[in-house]
Amino acid sequence: MDLNERPSGDKITEETKILISSLPSDADGVGEKLCNYQGCWYYYNTLQGVLNFQSGFQPQDTDIILASFPKSGTTWLKALTVALLERSKNHSSDDDHLLLSDNPHGIVPFFEIDVFHESSSPDLSKFSSFPRLFSTHMPLHTMKLTLKDSPCKIVYICRDVKDTLISWWFFVCAMLKVEPKTSILESIYKSFCSGTIYYGPIWEHKHVLFMRYEEIKAEPCDQIKRLADFLGYPFTKEEEENRLVEKILDLCSLRSLSGMEVNKTGKRNNLDYKDFFRKGEVGDWKNYLTPEMENKIDMIIQEKFQDADGEGKKLCKYQGCWYYYNALQGVLNFQRGFQPQDTDIILASYPKSGTTWLKALTVSLLERSKNHSSDDQHPLLSDNPHGIVPFLESNLYESSSPNLAKFSSVPRLFSTHLPLDAMQETLKDSPCKIVYVCRNVKDTLVSWWFFVCAIHKIEPDRSILESLFKSFCNGTIYYGPFWDHLLSYWRGSLEDPKHVLFMRNNLDHKDYFRKGEVGDWKNHLTPEMENKLDMIIQEKLKGSGLKF
Repeated sequence: MDLNERPSGDKITEETKILISSLPSDADGVGEKLCNYQGCWYYYNTLQGVLNFQSGFQPQDTDIILASFPKSGTTWLKALTVALLERSKNHSSDDDHLLLSDNPHGIVPFFEIDVFHESSSPDLSKFSSFPRLFSTHMPLHTMKLTLKDSPCKIVYICRDVKDTLISWWFFVCAMLKVEPKTSILESIYKSFCSGTIYYGPIWEHKHVLFMRYEEIKAEPCDQIKRLADFLGYPFTKEEEENRLVEKILDLCSLRSLSGMEVNKTGKRNNLDYKDFFRKGEVGDWKNYLTPEMENKIDMIIQEKFQDADGEGKKLCKYQGCWYYYNALQGVLNFQRGFQPQDTDIILASYPKSGTTWLKALTVSLLERSKNHSSDDQHPLLSDNPHGIVPFLESNLYESSSPNLAKFSSVPRLFSTHLPLDAMQETLKDSPCKIVYVCRNVKDTLVSWWFFVCAIHKIEPDRSILESLFKSFCNGTIYYGPFWDHLLSYWRGSLEDPKHVLFMRNNLDHKDYFRKGEVGDWKNHLTPEMENKLDMIIQEKLKGSGLKF
């Protein structure tokens, strides 16, 4: 941008004007000027709020931040969260409930648009109660330095991009006070596709507690309880019996919210409150997008979210490892909540590398002083190894505050598929012991293929093997990349052999119990697959000292 074209506005400081002059600039679908800061597009005034937030916000441990891309269910998420936190003060039918006297956006202000819009040191005295509740449209990486190591909670809601696009179109037309025009939709559509849209690109938005608009619509009770658990305000048995979950959902339904007098009148940023509530229907985009628009968006989604595993399931990358969305929540809960004990034993592995076997062996070793392996009371005769030794991230920490009372005996025995890097901060200087079992990647791949087919209750299909093979090779596989996983424990065992034991599953030994044969891969992989894996093994393990 030319210095002579610096933006004007009494809310924008001279320092920010100079910054904007140096940033990439463009215009959105309706011609409004945007600048790109830290990979995200903002209107000039909004950028000032972002900068004020980054320099001035002091997080508190109990803060809750509701995050979203615009028009992805923001208003609804705010209402649901307010109702959850207010339920101890007001029953959902009380006349003095907050939601009956103010719009959700008035109760839960945006950091960059409301709170820090004019100053880096705003008056936060109105947020004297705990927890403080804020919202934002900023991507996560924009807030990371400001939040630092704060344990505050972030809830992110997303929505089908096509419905988000249509909702944004109606919203923009409401702001411009014009009837929805196809020409405006076409312009906004182009901006969506190119990424030059307010707070865009939509694809780059990150998440912590990841909530899907469509899932909240389809399973409202389960999702609202999931949100309550994450926030640390779980529903009591009495509340559930009194149908408080359903009452909150009814209070916060779009029908109820849009029908409240407080949301029929009044304005926010010169926009009528009623314009924040549209249909909220899943799939409404089909009534407006042309087949060409649909196809192009589908192609972009496929490109941007090509990081799916061999089954086509969506994966997200966190700290270098690929997880399914629900699994990531367990990882975050574990990292935040697990308190290691010195005598803990953690059995670690990459999936289908001998996990079940290692669990059974370890249980037998620890139980031998109590029960002989032939005794009828032996745990392995009454429970599956996975029932005896639960996974930290996929069993225990599905909830942020699991009941660990059953692990009263010493040593406690857990398992995980997490790479060592993902546990190091949580375990810190703990002397607990970690046992890692690895297996030849080719046998691991074939075992994973059979396991996936068993999950889907289908016969092993070559096309599935080929898809999984590609995912294995490029690393976009559940808990992958395989090589990084393997090397994290290998290096850990070299650096701290007293606490990390690296074992190889090289011995011959219903879904969890297949052949277990070494070299069974030769019956299934093509020579081309074998050669490519050999090349990758040589490249990835070069210089590590680890050989297969």
